[in-house]
Amino acid sequence: MSLASQAAADMKANLNIDGDEVLFTPPGVDQFSVICKTARVDMQTDPGTGVKFFEPKTHVTVSLADLLPHVPDPEGIPWELETVDQQGNTVNLTGTDLLFDRSINFVTFIGEAYEAV
Repeated sequence: MSLASQAAADMKANLNIDGDEVLFTPPGVDQFSVICKTARVDMQTDPGTGVKFFEPKTHVTVSLADLLPHVPDPEGIPWELETVDQQGNTVNLTGTDLLFDRSINFVTFIGEAYEAV
């Protein structure tokens, strides 16, 4: 097994062992749940000035193998995601930005300002 293959297997195991359940709704496909890493961040930093500002975002990182046969299209219709945060709030987000790491086979969905229900 190559180092990249081992890294991909380790990443998938880490995401699945110590993650949160996320409900994915791809366009035109039935919903399905996957265990993923999630993060909610309220403050962002302006890269030009270093000034911090309030802009809530939610990040969800998942193994691409867990999404098969559905692979998100960065140019396509955004996926809807739903999870429950550590405070028990249901968080709905639209995965507007996708960061792929195809070397170890995962994708991070970065959602627009989250909505806690």
